Amino acid sequence: ETPNGEVHAFIWDRESQDMRDLGTLGGMFSCAQGVNDRGDVVGFSETKDGKVHAFLWSAEDETMRDLGTLGGKNSRAASVNAKGQVVGFSQTADQEDHAFLWDPASETMKDLGTLGGDFSYAYAVSDDGVVAGHSQTDDGRVQAMTWDPQENAVHRIEPLDSMVSYAFSVNARGQVAGYSLAEDGAYHGFVWDKSTGELKDLGTFDSQFAEAYSLNPQGQVIDYRAEGHGPNFGLRWNPR
Repeated sequence: ETPNGEVHAFIWDRESQDMRDLGTLGGMFSCAQGVNDRGDVVGFSETKDGKVHAFLWSAEDETMRDLGTLGGKNSRAASVNAKGQVVGFSQTADQEDHAFLWDPASETMKDLGTLGGDFSYAYAVSDDGVVAGHSQTDDGRVQAMTWDPQENAVHRIEPLDSMVSYAFSVNARGQVAGYSLAEDGAYHGFVWDKSTGELKDLGTFDSQFAEAYSLNPQGQVIDYRAEGHGPNFGLRWNPR
């Protein structure tokens, strides 16, 4: 929070130990959602006309860029890769939420479509441009998905035992982490491997809600959260 009561996105530098105010797109607030190794930051901000737009703050020129929308009023950015590609979701002209990929080479926001339903959301992008998120299907289910730039298409990741699954991370090996509602009525974390098509159930550690949020290049889940009737706790899952 700033001295005048506004809420602004910031980046904290480990070397200088300083918190830098990234500003806004002209409105009263901004929120950071992701950062890459170069120090580029993405998130969303209120604009001067009261809309909410995805932004990219460049570490190179230290400016906040409005990434626009897919034709609707609002958009939000969630993640940025080493190439400066940004993913998130935006309202379309039909007021549907669709996942997008913004590419610095073309400086355009690409609609990634859906699995046949009305909405999709992108939360992660690998350095080779593979996107992970979730989408409504044509029969009303919500399922984890990936978008492959070589095929220019979204693909469904089949859930464990139910209609519901979500994906939040993807690495350079094409592995995707997320969580899915299982047959026992609890949410289980999972890792899906593109090369084998296998969906690995990570279990719940006796909790009702286990979520896999972050996956490193070695396939380790380094942000695995378990929630239940007792205290919540974080875990790391290691592949064999």
